[in-house]
Amino acid sequence: MDVGASIDQGGTDASGDGDVAVTDSSGDAGPTDPSRLRYTFDCPPGDSCGTAPAVHLSDLINFRPKHPVTSMEPNGWAVVNLDANFIARAAADVQTGPLLGATAQVRFTPGEFTWNYGDGESRTSADGGGTWAQLNVPEFSPTSTSHVYRQTGTFTVNASVRYSAEYRFGDQPWQAIAGSLEISADEFSVVVGDAKTVLVDEDCTTNPFGPGC
Repeated sequence: MDVGASIDQGGTDASGDGDVAVTDSSGDAGPTDPSRLRYTFDCPPGDSCGTAPAVHLSDLINFRPKHPVTSMEPNGWAVVNLDANFIARAAADVQTGPLLGATAQVRFTPGEFTWNYGDGESRTSADGGGTWAQLNVPEFSPTSTSHVYRQTGTFTVNASVRYSAEYRFGDQPWQAIAGSLEISADEFSVVVGDAKTVLVDEDCTTNPFGPGC
């Protein structure tokens, strides 16, 4: 078993772990583009990886975590030198389906969120963050997922979520699967302006997406 290796799409390797071609026939179980998926195999604690686990991530071809959903505030724009807040929605997800010739349950749990803000900066957090209202802080406050842009322009933002996986057959206890599965969310653009550009003199009725609305 390769340690820390990514699985390419298609084919089978001689190690027995195998490359895997991922397809999505469920319609809503996850992203339709297999290139969004990246598997990483790690040795379990205390294991030299001399013995492969009973189930590998590459066996989960019939299981996919739900596609994470991202948003930001203010919606689609930011002010230079002020925090813009980014949120990723991903939750634990249990699915039932065929695994190694039997019916099993697989549980995916998000454990790491990584943001690439499009200006060369990135951030990794243990959760997907929340809105300023949910966090009970004023607008433009720093959060665990916020970012400050230092120059104006349009930037492409993307986020990825890293999941751990467990499986069980029937009422057996959950068994951890070594490694992790990373899924990327949809990219979106952020327009960054200076305060004179974006802090216009309009009320929220005229401009419901303006600052403070």
